[in-house]
Amino acid sequence: MAELHSERVKLPRLCRGRLFSLSPDEVLNPVAISGSSARNQVLMVDLGATFKIDTVKIWNRLSDGQGDIVGVFVYANETLLGGIVEAKKMYSFVASENVFARNVYLKQSLAATLSVLEIQVYGSGPFGEEEVNRRQGD
Repeated sequence: MAELHSERVKLPRLCRGRLFSLSPDEVLNPVAISGSSARNQVLMVDLGATFKIDTVKIWNRLSDGQGDIVGVFVYANETLLGGIVEAKKMYSFVASENVFARNVYLKQSLAATLSVLEIQVYGSGPFGEEEVNRRQGD
């Protein structure tokens, strides 16, 4: 499940069902849009259990609004995986060894709309708390 959070509002749905195509060469794609340009908006992906995180891939919008993703920081629980400093089609954030998380967060640090096309989280698991503690101790 994915949710968008602003400073005061929790929106229950990630995608508002909007489809965008500004040219005949593009296919229609759903785009998740926060609907606000307030600072510190967060998109949270709940993985449903704790997983060892390997990679988080984020696809940017295909048309207008590609720059909305600049200023976003990507987290696996409290672990910072990286930040976005330029607009491009796709980003890949590789986690360091032994990063375990139940949630992946995208936090927009700028006063800008938070919008993405798709987020994919790659890893293994699920793992229980005891197994996570054992693996992190290695």
